[in-house]
Amino acid sequence: MEVCEPGSPFICVESETLSFHFPRVLGQGQAEWEAHGRKYRVESVENYELWGRQERLMRIRMDAQGQSTFYLYSEEVGLMGIGFVNPKTRAYVTYLIDGDRGFGSARTMSETP
Repeated sequence: MEVCEPGSPFICVESETLSFHFPRVLGQGQAEWEAHGRKYRVESVENYELWGRQERLMRIRMDAQGQSTFYLYSEEVGLMGIGFVNPKTRAYVTYLIDGDRGFGSARTMSETP
């Protein structure tokens, strides 16, 4: 698994099965961006109940090679959920972080040397 360098315009994590990129500076009203041939779009910003608490998260859709992946993310708490869609059956599989902060949260980023 690899993460973006501190000078990169993105906060990111990439592996063979996962690719998440979020702009370090999100422009006013910006809802779409592209990184490494993948298109990302903020579909909604909603309150989600995770482990007994409310979190305001962006639902970000990433499309690449005919498949969609969904991410639940906020700059404050980081990457809290990942969902995969099977394009043939339209079945969803969702994974949630078991904790109060995920990758790329403001707290974990400020703790990075």
